Amino acid sequence: MLGELRRCLEEYQEKYRRPGIPALELRGMYALYPEEGLPDFVESHWANPYPNAERKGVCLIFGRSGTLLYVGKASTGASLGGRLGTHFAGKKECRLLSTDWTERSTFVATITVPAGMSFEAAALEVYLIRRLKPL
Repeated sequence: MLGELRRCLEEYQEKYRRPGIPALELRGMYALYPEEGLPDFVESHWANPYPNAERKGVCLIFGRSGTLLYVGKASTGASLGGRLGTHFAGKKECRLLSTDWTERSTFVATITVPAGMSFEAAALEVYLIRRLKPL
C-alpha cells in the first residue's frame, strides 16, 4: 500500500520542491477497525488520535485490499483530524459518515506539510490524485 505512495512522494519532493525546505512527513497506516485485526504495517488504530491530527496536509483513505479510495487535503480552515472527522466518527468503534466509495474504507495515511506552508497541501493533493488515481 505505502510503496507506490512513498515513490510518488519522493518524486514530488525532487521535482517540485525547493532544496532546503523541511520535508513532507508520511505517517504509516491507521486502522479504522482494529477489532478486525491489525496487520504489521499499522502504526495506530481507532480510538487513538489520527496521526498528525492537528497539522495541515493530505489524508489518504484505503480499502482493506489496499486500494486507494480517496485523497483529500486539510489546508487553510481544517486540520487533518478535522478533515478525517468529516468521513468517520464514533468513540469506541468507527462509524462511517461517507459511503461513496466502491469498497469500505479501512486504513488511513497522512502526509503533513511544514508549518506555515499549508498552501502546499492543495498542490500535493492534486499531484497524488493524478499519479495514484484513487477510485
